[in-house]
Amino acid sequence: MKRLRSRQLRSSRVMLTVLGLMLTAVGAAGLTLSLDAVDRLADPLDADTPVWNDAGRSLVENHQLAWQLGAVGVGLLLVVIGLSWLARQIPPIRHHQDLELPKGGSSVAGTSTLAGGAAADAFEEDLERSRWIERARVEFRKDGPVRVRLDVVEDHPVDELLDEVVAPAFDRLVRVGGIDPRPDLAIDLRLVTPPGRSVA
Repeated sequence: MKRLRSRQLRSSRVMLTVLGLMLTAVGAAGLTLSLDAVDRLADPLDADTPVWNDAGRSLVENHQLAWQLGAVGVGLLLVVIGLSWLARQIPPIRHHQDLELPKGGSSVAGTSTLAGGAAADAFEEDLERSRWIERARVEFRKDGPVRVRLDVVEDHPVDELLDEVVAPAFDRLVRVGGIDPRPDLAIDLRLVTPPGRSVA
């Protein structure tokens, strides 16, 4: 979960950096023309004439179709960039996968399946019974480790929390769910202020 969110934030930063560079380039061009640092950048951009001058009007009038298609393309590109940026502001959705359990010693034909969403919900509820854990979020997948994000109070030793709360809860999940082989556990901890304590 943390890696997915980091990837989202990294993409947003790249997108905003590119947009910022484009706006900076446009602003720098306008500044150099207004200060007469250069006489012109092109025929339509002349420091001694208005921005919308005869050369600019001729350029637009002689290539109307190209300008219209370009405006549509830029508009669609901006819509795609805007929607993509907005989508990256939403935290990643947890994807749970069901797990097919071993048949065991039963002589009855068929397979048993452990629902990934149900296993994640049960694990979260078990963890949140501890007064040291404010919030637990679990992502359950069969092709990788069980990912857990915990909001824990900052004044409790992390080692004790992992040994006395997280490990026993995971043991119960594996035992009750009949999960074999035992999956790995990836934990992301976030320290929070204990309830009832305010910071002036």
